[in-house]
Amino acid sequence: METMETMEKEIKRPFTGIVVQISQDLMSAHIKLHKSEEEEEDLTENQVREALRDKKVIYGIKEHLLERLAAKPVYELNLEIAKGTEPIKGKDGEVIVNIKKDKDYKPEYNEEGTVDYKSINYFQLAKKGQILGTIIPAENGIDGKNIFADKIIGGNGKNPNLPMGLNTYLSEDKSQIIALCDGLIKYNGDRIDISEMLHIRGNVDMLSGNINFAGDVTVDGDVCSGFYIKAGGNIIVKGVVEEADLQADGSIHIMKGINGIGKEKISSIGDLTCKYIENAVVEAGGSIYTDYIIDSNIVCHENIELTGSQEVLFGGEIRVLGNLKAKEIGNHGERSTKVEIMGIQNLDRKKMNSLNTEKDQYKKTINMLVENVGNIAKMIEKGHISPEIINQLEQLREQVHLLEGKIVWIEDEIEKLENSGTLIYNGSITCKRTIYPGVKIYFGDIRFKSEEHTMYNCMIYNQNGEALHVNI
Repeated sequence: METMETMEKEIKRPFTGIVVQISQDLMSAHIKLHKSEEEEEDLTENQVREALRDKKVIYGIKEHLLERLAAKPVYELNLEIAKGTEPIKGKDGEVIVNIKKDKDYKPEYNEEGTVDYKSINYFQLAKKGQILGTIIPAENGIDGKNIFADKIIGGNGKNPNLPMGLNTYLSEDKSQIIALCDGLIKYNGDRIDISEMLHIRGNVDMLSGNINFAGDVTVDGDVCSGFYIKAGGNIIVKGVVEEADLQADGSIHIMKGINGIGKEKISSIGDLTCKYIENAVVEAGGSIYTDYIIDSNIVCHENIELTGSQEVLFGGEIRVLGNLKAKEIGNHGERSTKVEIMGIQNLDRKKMNSLNTEKDQYKKTINMLVENVGNIAKMIEKGHISPEIINQLEQLREQVHLLEGKIVWIEDEIEKLENSGTLIYNGSITCKRTIYPGVKIYFGDIRFKSEEHTMYNCMIYNQNGEALHVNI
């Protein structure tokens, strides 16, 4: 019969110092071997495997390292003996857009810093069937495993938001965004819209008549004298605008120029781009890009940039809220030219908004009360008369009267705020060559005065209510 001492000897491991450590993320296991001088037996591969099984490590074991350790043990050194497979998250899908953002679509300058107005394509036009964007679908993820052979979900990528808007559609294989019709490309937030156009193949004249269209208008020829175009979008004229009215809720691009007689008006909510402006009345809510301006009355709510072969401005009256840049202002003949930098009223916007909100609320309440008054009046007409109804009618009328009085008070307060606001002038005038005598420059009512009869290479600006200039 075997003694207890004999049994213990048979099951005792020769290597008591096999230490297996598991990483916190359960993705790797390290082994360290300790050997005392008393141990005589060699380390075996099965002993290492048993140590790993004791720790439940069954996946990602480095077999080559395990065999090497059994053949030639390395002591007192941490070695990675097992490594899990990391999950791979699928790539998110994306849309590769083949067109520019509206804000990036501006006049392009050549090496000389000028614009080629003949070849400029200021608006992006789409053709029916044109590919606007290519969709890269999301990819599926690849699952991983930890050293315990537990599955780790890789996770699929997210599908992209499709910027499909008006007059666009998805291809059958859902890989492309395509234009449904000819039109003008617009961004509505992150959405791509194709705005339908009215295309005049020739001139705007007796054959076409006046144009009044809710979308964009393109004219291949000229806009002749005495006619007008009103567009709910942009206007593109590939020829000349004569003594004609143009009104656009978007931008205006005239490939050649404007020849007016000082009466008709060109107005846009967006930018105005053209080769030249002569004897015209112009108002642009955006910026104006042109080569030269002569004898014109201009109001520009952003910047005026003269760029081209001449970059000259003389005659007329120019009012601009932003910056005016030119080579020459005025001429040798000392033509009377007025340039005014308009100011922005510095108001208490927070209080103004609060008053307007309060005013709107009172108006809504009045509308509701007036409706109730009308209902009671109808009841009285039908003979439903009682002291209570009469009293209710009088109370409603009194409430309406009180609220109307409050609205009048608010309007007075708003007017006081508007009158109390100071004007600030953020715009400036930059002249790269000459400002001739005869040019009068104002910042609102503040006249710029210079001791120099003619000024060269300078910038004129307003600082703390004083018009100043500096050489550039």
